[in-house]
Amino acid sequence: MLKHVTATLEALHLLQPGRELHYSLNITIGEAISISAFDSATHFFQIKASEFIDLTHEYAAYQRAWSAFPDFVPRPLGYATRAGWHIMISEGIFHTHFPAQLIALYEQAPQGPAADLMRFFAIGRQQILDASATSNALLLEQLESYFAATPHAQLAARWLQFARQQGVQALAQVAQHGDFVLNNLACSGNKLVIFDWEDYGKISLPGLDLSTLAMTVAGGNAATMGALANENAAIDQRLDAFLRRACALSEVDFGLFRRLIPVYLLVFLYLKRNYGLRVQQRIGALLQQLSD
Repeated sequence: MLKHVTATLEALHLLQPGRELHYSLNITIGEAISISAFDSATHFFQIKASEFIDLTHEYAAYQRAWSAFPDFVPRPLGYATRAGWHIMISEGIFHTHFPAQLIALYEQAPQGPAADLMRFFAIGRQQILDASATSNALLLEQLESYFAATPHAQLAARWLQFARQQGVQALAQVAQHGDFVLNNLACSGNKLVIFDWEDYGKISLPGLDLSTLAMTVAGGNAATMGALANENAAIDQRLDAFLRRACALSEVDFGLFRRLIPVYLLVFLYLKRNYGLRVQQRIGALLQQLSD
């Protein structure tokens, strides 16, 4: 497989023929392999390859994301199918993890990863959606149909009714990353980098990305998320200030955002339906705790 990766890089004129590459393979659960291919000590490519699934739509999502957020998204460099392998290539970026405590610093530094987070929400609100994007009304119908045949049917029916009562179907559409959790945020120097855009644009319910970020900042703690979902309850002052500012930039009412936390969790569970069982169980358990 690695020889196909090398041949693809050469065919795309990203690598000089005969130049040596060093590879690092990342083992993940799923039907694709993640590979870092190092051209030098300072330059590398990030590759996703699969014999089993067509990555065309995923690569197209990355291209749309890079067009919308070029400062934050690793640049997509090419896609090829070779000897039965689907191979997508993007720019490799050296990075460190994004500490949760950074979000409290967005007002203290006009530049840097925390301030970039705010720019991300502001830029996202300005993007024009493709005409084929799923409307919020249709999303609710899709959720209703999917969850009807799952153990979460009663919970889903309850929160979907609530979503309609809150007027979710009439909210503006804003393309969401879809997996906006701390593990997909990183720091490269003094800049924010955002990874894993395969779900970009599948959901256009404003506030979803902010809710999943809040969930991971809270460590999935049910008490913290329960307080957040109750607009009359006090939450951490720094988190409160951050969420208020991000909601304002996203043009989402802060009170509505808080009331919709269980709905956002339901949407996130839907997005994770083809992922590992542990992830689904964790989100489902949190949703159940917020519903009791």
